[in-house]
Amino acid sequence: MKRRILVLLLALATACSMTACGGGAESSVTDGETSSASTSAEAESASGSSLASEEEAILAAVPAEAREDCVAYLTDGVMSNDTVVITLDGVDITADMFIYFLSYYETYYMLMFSSSGYDVSLEDSYSDDMTYADLFIQIAEDASVQMAVARKLAEDAGVAFTEEDQTSLEESMADLTESDLLYLGANEAVMEDLFTCTIYGNAYQLAVYGEGGSEEITDEMTEAYAEENGYYNCRYILFNAVDLEGEELEAVQAEAQACYEALSQLSGDELVEEFQAQQAELNENGDTEEYYVGPSSDLSFGDTVLALEEYQVGITDATDYGYFVVLRLPLGEENLSSVKQDYADELFSAVISDTVSAADITYADVLEELDYTAFFDALAALQETIGSAS
Repeated sequence: MKRRILVLLLALATACSMTACGGGAESSVTDGETSSASTSAEAESASGSSLASEEEAILAAVPAEAREDCVAYLTDGVMSNDTVVITLDGVDITADMFIYFLSYYETYYMLMFSSSGYDVSLEDSYSDDMTYADLFIQIAEDASVQMAVARKLAEDAGVAFTEEDQTSLEESMADLTESDLLYLGANEAVMEDLFTCTIYGNAYQLAVYGEGGSEEITDEMTEAYAEENGYYNCRYILFNAVDLEGEELEAVQAEAQACYEALSQLSGDELVEEFQAQQAELNENGDTEEYYVGPSSDLSFGDTVLALEEYQVGITDATDYGYFVVLRLPLGEENLSSVKQDYADELFSAVISDTVSAADITYADVLEELDYTAFFDALAALQETIGSAS
């Protein structure tokens, strides 16, 4: 049975916005609305009861030892939840964090390989001196250290943990079930720690790189970063030439060229409006929206767009799909905000990397003593138990 894999990393602990509601207004709820609300509440209650029953059935199938201390259960007592496995500048990182990341990455990537049709085993070579199991162990150690550093950076910078942050933490924790945590060898304490580290990391970025911060990222800096790293916003019209040759291919090329030349005569709002009209009429794939592209994209028309100024039209050479007539547009406020966050993430990652490099880090011998093959087998068995009971 396909299980929901928890993605409990930095991006998941987002701040919750609170809206104040004024009082004193007269109620205008009708009988019909009251009835509808009541019916909805009853349905929600029934659904909650069903989920609670399912959770009880799953937990009944899980060995009591796993619920008591999942790390000890999965490692045959070599570690427990509270075993210190890494020390960073005097800060202890316990086994429950390391085991969570190890379980998460192994589960996520092996599922991804399987769903993509790749037959990969943990014993297969990832590189000349590393198996996939070794890779996941290394990633888990690094993730545990980086998470601790994110919190340490924020605390050292005097970043406060606000009431809003506490609300966000409580809401994030409320979404978790014990069976979901056990599926990845985790417990509530470590997830609360991870969410807290995440919130601290986000708060650090806001305090340092946000408006008024000591290293504020301005709109001008963001625009320069976007230009340097290949972010852009555009519209495109595809003239499909797949499997065409000779006169048919020449006809499509001529149509694309004529469209390009006509649009090139326009400017400003008139250009945008006419491009949208042509897009709706001619685009072979029916796409009529703006297209925001990040640096990891490798699109047939990307280089052509990047060579243009804003509000300038271009045309590609022949591609595997045909010809594209493109219009480069400003990033816009929403996209600029997204680029700014990417920029902040990059700077934050660099600070974390520098901090890790300068830190005094000690890895406990118990990390070498653990039988990782037996651990992964125990994890798979526990996941099968939970999956079968779901």
